[in-house]
Amino acid sequence: MTSRPKNRAWELPLARLAFAAALLAGLACGEKAEPDLGTMRRALGPGELFINEVHANPDAVSGDTNGDGVLSENQDEFVELVNATSSPLEVSGVSLSDATSSRFTFPPGAVIPAGEAAVVFGGGAPRGDFGNAARFGLVFTASLGLNNSTPDHVVIQQGAVELDRVEFANPADGISLNRNPDGDPAGALVAHDTVPGAVGGYSPGARVDGRPFARHLFGADPEIGLTSGGVAVEISGSGFSEGLLAVHFKRQGAIAASPGFQRRSSSLVVAVAPPFTEGPVDLEVVDDEGSIVGAGLFTYVTSFPSPDAGLPPDAGLPRDAGLPPDAGLPRDAGLPPDAGLPRDAGVLPHDAGLEPDAGVAPEPELDSGFPPIDLPEPELDEPDAGRRPAAPAPAPDGALGCSAGGAGGWGFGLLALFGLGRRRR
Repeated sequence: MTSRPKNRAWELPLARLAFAAALLAGLACGEKAEPDLGTMRRALGPGELFINEVHANPDAVSGDTNGDGVLSENQDEFVELVNATSSPLEVSGVSLSDATSSRFTFPPGAVIPAGEAAVVFGGGAPRGDFGNAARFGLVFTASLGLNNSTPDHVVIQQGAVELDRVEFANPADGISLNRNPDGDPAGALVAHDTVPGAVGGYSPGARVDGRPFARHLFGADPEIGLTSGGVAVEISGSGFSEGLLAVHFKRQGAIAASPGFQRRSSSLVVAVAPPFTEGPVDLEVVDDEGSIVGAGLFTYVTSFPSPDAGLPPDAGLPRDAGLPPDAGLPRDAGLPPDAGLPRDAGVLPHDAGLEPDAGVAPEPELDSGFPPIDLPEPELDEPDAGRRPAAPAPAPDGALGCSAGGAGGWGFGLLALFGLGRRRR
């Protein structure tokens, strides 16, 4: 007798279904797919991100570079990196190494704005602005362990691609090594105090003269004002020079100059808003170093919104309009609940001398007419003998009941259910 080959065309769709079930079970049991940041950021080119300053030999007496109030020759070491481009750079995964090992890797989501700096200290609890690095969350700590007396180098890499490298030996005590010209990726690495315009022996996160690498407008307070103008606006930013020249409020070619302004500090300017048409405007601060623009930081309005704008719950009616709850009657109209009787009228005090069950007849016992039956106690060898095993605890609401067999437990159970692992004949 000849047997016909079995039709197994149904096994492929079922295999796909079971595979999908296993995948869903794995996701539900906590096996979540993480995005591959390596595929989301672009490859950095030479000179786009570079090492601008290295401090390998902090002074043991006055070298508190990280500003935490603790002098440490290790924790006060630092490396400063600068974005040389006109666009933000996503640098997560970029690593920093020395001659010994990899010392630091930028965390996921780390972005250095155009022209800005990030700084990595050797440890401690850094306190300070460090240019604009602290504001942008670009101050980090890691165990650097840079050499003081023997040659060393610092390298930054993106994967296996080397982005920049600096080499040094026997740096001066308390003096960092900085690019000259400052902020130039092609500049030579020299002693910080020899760079033109330098102030002090180091400048983590900032230029050699202490100014931020880039100038910004961060915000305005208040953010709105009347079209008639006249309100004093505090403009926060960075890098305002002492030679303040003008403050402009502008929109799409229309520009109005502030009638009065003042520089309070390198990070604060106060300006009187000029009259302007309704809508958002850009702010521009002009000084002897150029101009800084912040888009849409201030908005002109024709009137301030009223606190009770819109229809109030009572629709403008007085709160006592219509019939009040008591309809004008006095609150004690009619008989009160106790009908004028004192609260303790006719009531015996708790300790009136009566026993708790005084005057109460005991409940009679019921006689069924049958003799009592003594039932023997069951003899159990163990406390839990004879009992059913406890049911397993139910899975929490929303859980899929993942077992110790793995995240795809019930997914692979479907494989068995559909017979995908059975022996072929």
